[in-house]
Amino acid sequence: MRVDPSWTFIAVLVVLSFWGRTLTLHEGLNAALALALAVGAALCLFGSVLVHELAHAITARRRQIAVAGITLFLFGGVTESEPGERTAGDELVVAVVGPLSSFAVAAVLGMLSLIAGPSGGAVADTVGYLAWLNLVLAVFNLLPGFPLDGGRVLRASAWAITGDRARATRLAAAAGLGLGYALIALGLLAVAAGGFGGLWLAAIGWFLAGAARASAHREHVVEVLDHVRVDQIMSPGPVSMPASVTVRDAIDEWFLARDHGAFGVLDDLGEVVGLVTMRDVRRVPIADRETTTVGAIAAGLAGSGVGDRVGDGVGVGVVDAATPVTDVLDHLDRSAAGRVLVSGWDGRIVGIVTATDVTRAVHRREGLGLG
Repeated sequence: MRVDPSWTFIAVLVVLSFWGRTLTLHEGLNAALALALAVGAALCLFGSVLVHELAHAITARRRQIAVAGITLFLFGGVTESEPGERTAGDELVVAVVGPLSSFAVAAVLGMLSLIAGPSGGAVADTVGYLAWLNLVLAVFNLLPGFPLDGGRVLRASAWAITGDRARATRLAAAAGLGLGYALIALGLLAVAAGGFGGLWLAAIGWFLAGAARASAHREHVVEVLDHVRVDQIMSPGPVSMPASVTVRDAIDEWFLARDHGAFGVLDDLGEVVGLVTMRDVRRVPIADRETTTVGAIAAGLAGSGVGDRVGDGVGVGVVDAATPVTDVLDHLDRSAAGRVLVSGWDGRIVGIVTATDVTRAVHRREGLGLG
């Protein structure tokens, strides 16, 4: 599970919101107790979002869909699944269980609040408010716009009817884009009328529209590069340097002298065992660059046991030359280095694929009328 940095921002706002609400509704309540209750409520709210995403992940795995991870971000979360075979039915079931889990959480919290009754005071009131927020979360996620769960339901339905996943995704993404713009307009109208809460609505709309555009773009890339192998778009190499080279020499003789943002790292046998990027060398303090070697800071190949990037704990992905390009897109997104290495039939590294290689391949095929 990964937590997006935006959660720090939203966590503070949620705590302050709960704190102010509790003090307003329950005059005389100790401010410290109200703050503690607000922190607990915020944790429960984020926990309910996690339950929502876990429902997606567990259901996906039960339907033999590999799950790469869960990312929690500003307005919710996303369950990342590995590329692979799936049906419109799989998509529909996995999409629906998220909102259903939120409805279930809302029902449980609502019952607890009712059982506690007026004697429950601020705690019962907060639990009831959390139930209402989970209900809102469930309903909002069912709106028919990709990448919301309702948009995924729309895509699954269109996919089942047309038999064309790419076409269904474009339809759902267009719906998501329209929904996002509508929320932005409503939010701005609310602000113009003096309701600054409309800023939240506009922010959610902006986020949704951006996600819809990104989804549509990803589907276009998948459609254009369908059946294309990584060895058909990769850059040969990578140009490499011995692991014993100091960071200072790497900067002077490789990064400044060659037009590359990353270089392979060679072991004593001359085989590529890792990758070092400009980001890696930039992290090394200037005073330590004369004594630190690239072998000490490079990211090892995933699963090679050579060693992971210091601080990231993530190895560089390696894929077979015959791997479809569409299967490495998620690897590129998740890779700390932003690159994936390509191995030949003998296991040796023969090339490297970056997001730039993918973009170049898309433009080339579009220019030839193949996209």
